[in-house]
Amino acid sequence: MITIPLALIALAEGAGLISLLIWLLVLCVVIYLLFFILGHLALPEPIRTVIVVVVALILLLFLVNRLGFL
Repeated sequence: MITIPLALIALAEGAGLISLLIWLLVLCVVIYLLFFILGHLALPEPIRTVIVVVVALILLLFLVNRLGFL
């Protein structure tokens, strides 16, 4: 039977959490920039709202997929 030291398991889980944290930070910056750009475009209100909702849904699906829920 092969035993894995607990410190090695904690290190592996920590590396996964750091990777996830970096992905979340990058995704937050991308979301902020997209909404910032969409807010400054001179689009009529219904079109801008539809675009914001579609972008939010796409980013939500990406995040859920990245977290492994799909």
